Amino acid sequence: MRKPIAGWEGFYEVDAAGTIWSLQRTVTRHNGTVQRWPGKMLKAFANDSGYLVVRLSKPGTRKVARVHRIVAETFLPNPLGLPEVNHLDGVRSNPAASNLEWCTPSGNRQHAYHVLGSIKVPKTGKLNQSIADVIRAEHIPGVYGCKRLAKKYGVVPSCIRDILNHRTYTPAAPGPADGESNE
Repeated sequence: MRKPIAGWEGFYEVDAAGTIWSLQRTVTRHNGTVQRWPGKMLKAFANDSGYLVVRLSKPGTRKVARVHRIVAETFLPNPLGLPEVNHLDGVRSNPAASNLEWCTPSGNRQHAYHVLGSIKVPKTGKLNQSIADVIRAEHIPGVYGCKRLAKKYGVVPSCIRDILNHRTYTPAAPGPADGESNE
């Protein structure tokens, strides 16, 4: 059963399997010409994150929308107002309503880690002062930046930025030399 997509009524419909159709319509352009658009099934494509997306447009508005999000908003009740949509099987290219659920961000990550085993959680204490010094030496802005270093060391980019900006793992200030006193 197809249902209209919220905010796109009269232009697009979606079914529970995640197939999206544009509806047949006639458009009168600003110069008075009339153009007829036949209804058709839209071809979804994978974005850089692996989620299926489609391009939606109507007069004055264009949008690239994630198919799983459209399906969840159309077919799944969300009485608690949860912000994220979780794929139960972990396959981002499977936007079927039966494979989706509303969840919290932490619930989404916990599902990925505990059920799917797909998120690598870095161990605490993974970095130390000597590794931070190596990170500072390896950093080449625009070539070997925060994202690449974060991936290499299994941490988030903000951790690398903190090291590079000396907010964490700051070398200790040199103390008095051996044999000297502060008196």
